[in-house]
Amino acid sequence: SILERDIAQFGTKQNIVIYVDGAQSVEKEHATKIRQAAREKARVNWEKSLSILQEKIHSGVRVRKRHFTDVKTNLAKTFYWSLPMRESFVDHITQAGWKVKICQTEADVSIAGDCQPGDIVVSADSDMLAYPSISLLWRPISNGLVLIYNISDVCQVLEVSRVQLTALAVVSDNDYGKNIRSLGPATNFSVIKSVEKPGMQP
Repeated sequence: SILERDIAQFGTKQNIVIYVDGAQSVEKEHATKIRQAAREKARVNWEKSLSILQEKIHSGVRVRKRHFTDVKTNLAKTFYWSLPMRESFVDHITQAGWKVKICQTEADVSIAGDCQPGDIVVSADSDMLAYPSISLLWRPISNGLVLIYNISDVCQVLEVSRVQLTALAVVSDNDYGKNIRSLGPATNFSVIKSVEKPGMQP
């Protein structure tokens, strides 16, 4: 299937473990509300773009590519991978022979807890960079491309320690909280980078 093909580009059934989110954690309630609002906005925009497309077709007015694109883009933004959908995915992928771990809440937390030296984490979520146990992250982007983050190289380029990188992720805007009031990521980075502590080596 297309789904299995996409997974197989990163490894085999023998060396890959697929982690699936469980129920929503209380800590992510803020992020969940924001995403729900974004999906609702997308739904309204989808209805508007679909109405415009239908009107143009019925009136015989020329329909341009952007009219179809607007419908497709806004519809995609309304998608939510619900718990029943995740359960169906787990059933399908398990029957196909893949190793699957169903997490109690966030998959990120379970992945970080299980991650061992030499393991490669594949995730589109850059928040994974915050967990100290993760040393190598593959982040899939568009057109089948993958961004590779070697955490030691990231720390070296940014001239920060692993602890400082985690601290930056914690105080900056993320799924669990907003930026520190009146401060942005760039300011947070400057402040954390200026804090020198014994034993904190890049």
